[in-house]
Amino acid sequence: MAPVSPHKAVWLYTDGACSGNPGPGGWAYLARHAHDVWAAAASEKSSTNNRMELQATIEALRSVRTRGLEAESIALFTDSSYVLKGIQEWLPAWVKRSWKKIDGSDVLNRDLWEILSNECRGLKIEWVLVPGHSAVAGNEFVDEWAVEAAQSLKGREKSWSLDKFPCAEAFSEWPRERESKKSSSPRSSASPKSKASGGKAFYVSYVKGQLVRHSTWPECEARVKGTSGARFKKVKSESELGEVLKSWGLKSG
Repeated sequence: MAPVSPHKAVWLYTDGACSGNPGPGGWAYLARHAHDVWAAAASEKSSTNNRMELQATIEALRSVRTRGLEAESIALFTDSSYVLKGIQEWLPAWVKRSWKKIDGSDVLNRDLWEILSNECRGLKIEWVLVPGHSAVAGNEFVDEWAVEAAQSLKGREKSWSLDKFPCAEAFSEWPRERESKKSSSPRSSASPKSKASGGKAFYVSYVKGQLVRHSTWPECEARVKGTSGARFKKVKSESELGEVLKSWGLKSG
């Protein structure tokens, strides 16, 4: 069943990211109610991916209350099964066991789970799990913003207004969600100088002085995950790649 229309409910997209896990973290959310669109992002000097996912969700829900929309229905889209399972399945059992897991150990991130639980009270929320990097426009937006926060701010707290983000214009009207097309070609890594096939978006990673281009997110993620100082970015054209490399202090070509 499709979520209720954003003209009748608040739509929230949330995401968190870490440059290293733990490492500098970033969170972001994007929201829409009727014709009103708002968004925010910020960073933390040291965090984890799960904590940033939770923080993004908390901040998104807080923004709903700030705008006086508590009585409205909410569709909250997340690609974090940790957040979704935690709020829908694990939380009641944790509370009954005084914030202990089934093996008796302490629940991780209890402070944020308690805050999130409080933020959910009185709200009618439909929780929707979105596959990460599957061309769902809202999810792609917050993913890029959270990564930008984690990588580029170097731990300095900062926030942006929506009009400063390159994708802002696309959200003057809410885009239709679309599923990603499955590629029949095998996964492969190309050299940084090769061109992306068909002009499609691709990923680039920079690890220990080596720049590699990836046709899929899983390839890129496998290379950078858990690697201190790794840089990665989704790019949509050769000109955008040049700008990314320039921002990293590298030469293109």
